[in-house]
Amino acid sequence: LIRQTVPLPEPGPGDVVVGVGAVSLNFRDYAIALGLYAPNQSLPLTLCSDAAGTVLATGREVKTWRVGDRVTTHYIQDWLSGRGTAKVQTKTLGSPLEGVLRNVIVIPEHGLVRTPDYLTDIEAATLPIAALTAWSALVTTACVKGDEFVLVQGSGGVSLFGIQIAKALGLKVIATTGSAAKAQKLRELGADEVVVASHGKDWSTPVRRASGGGVDVVLDVGGGATVAQSVKALRHQGRVSASDFLAECSRRFLWAL
Repeated sequence: LIRQTVPLPEPGPGDVVVGVGAVSLNFRDYAIALGLYAPNQSLPLTLCSDAAGTVLATGREVKTWRVGDRVTTHYIQDWLSGRGTAKVQTKTLGSPLEGVLRNVIVIPEHGLVRTPDYLTDIEAATLPIAALTAWSALVTTACVKGDEFVLVQGSGGVSLFGIQIAKALGLKVIATTGSAAKAQKLRELGADEVVVASHGKDWSTPVRRASGGGVDVVLDVGGGATVAQSVKALRHQGRVSASDFLAECSRRFLWAL
């Protein structure tokens, strides 16, 4: 990684120039820098996908935004509604599109959302990937409801947002962690129960015990490394909503070492 001063891209008639106030770091960005995610992309590449800031200028055809508006990027630039497709998945910030780790970025008019007044740029910049993934997994995919039990794994961004979203919806939350030191923080964020289990140890049994027979939904972030225990932790007709990027990258990282 190097720090560089480069010319600002020439904004098109439908583009917005944004002064960046904050950029958040996702695990995806870290994996890209290590060459573990999308290793064959064109270089050089500006990293990071999630940013918030203030509109500095607009193209002549832009109608949504005005100078001074506070805005936040969204990760998949062309996915505005409906089901995701392979085509829109090629339009993601930070790879393969240029990322947002800059002082100033140029973004298409439709590639931004309005930042709520009650959020700072730092807070808003954490939302696009981690928070929206957790929301999509729990609400859109798993259709959580009522007083269901939700299980989240670990203390990564998706899981931390999963705890807070689930609690805001009135659900009961069990969290797992391999670190006793992190257990208290998970409780402070809203977890009703925390199961501490070191890597490779069974955590499905204490989860079933804590939930009175199994959870209704598992927000699985480990994939192949965790899905078997996720299924075991479920009650009858429970659901696993998977965002299984972390474990695969961790395996590649350890192999590289």
